[in-house]
Amino acid sequence: MEIKASLEGDVNVVALSGRIDPQAAVDLKKDLAPLVGDSKKLLIDMAEISYIGSAGLRELFFAAKNLERNGGKLVCSNLQPEVKRIFEIAGFSIPYQIFDSRSEALAALK
Repeated sequence: MEIKASLEGDVNVVALSGRIDPQAAVDLKKDLAPLVGDSKKLLIDMAEISYIGSAGLRELFFAAKNLERNGGKLVCSNLQPEVKRIFEIAGFSIPYQIFDSRSEALAALK
């Protein structure tokens, strides 16, 4: 898995690519920690993610909850059909919003 972070206005954008397996989830947790601590708005762009396992879902859930405690918000965008199905089965479309495009997600965080 690759992680590319950028800033678009006041939104931290994290573009992920590859697969989020258990080892990648450890890396995701480590890379998201400073962004969650410093940000009020976090967008996870998953256009290039082909798979996410339960460990990855857990790290996104914890990041969203930590942001919410500090008055922030996490949104996801560009889920591939199989990843979106995994989110729906796990009920992860409930804790945070999922958008079809990065531009829709950015607009929701404004």
